[in-house]
Amino acid sequence: MVCKCDCGNITEQFYADMKNGKVISCGCYGKEQQSITGSKVGLNNSTKQCSKYSWHYIKNGCIINMRSGYEVMFVEVLTKEQIEWEYESKCFKLENGKRYTPDFYITKQNKWIDTKGRYKESSKLKIKEFELLGNIIDVVFIKDIEDRLGMSYYKFKRNWVSKNNIRI
Repeated sequence: MVCKCDCGNITEQFYADMKNGKVISCGCYGKEQQSITGSKVGLNNSTKQCSKYSWHYIKNGCIINMRSGYEVMFVEVLTKEQIEWEYESKCFKLENGKRYTPDFYITKQNKWIDTKGRYKESSKLKIKEFELLGNIIDVVFIKDIEDRLGMSYYKFKRNWVSKNNIRI
């Protein structure tokens, strides 16, 4: 059976699976639930690198789990520049029904920041929709982070792994 999901995606599903509640979306619902959980605990990224390095930052004695080394590196920049920040403090529901959680909120500037290594089309669309909701957001790329910290990502990663006694 061809179905149109609430998010707009069109998929083929078995009628019996839809009738008994086994299928409730095209797959977007599960991704949304993962995004909500990841936003609360900061561990939504199940990539090998995330689990391999257990990226985190210690702020005021509390461990903040992060999804990538880029984020940890950017926190070092914010700390160095004495900028107050919150990590993944809010999950937004966009007009298209998808969820979006920016990486950082800069409290004094009322501005959101997302860190990127690459800028995929899906990220561009989410950020554009986020801005249409009236939010201010900057996208910071790894090259900018490296320049502001004065260190390459590879050197940062090597130092961070060593400092945190992580075996690879």
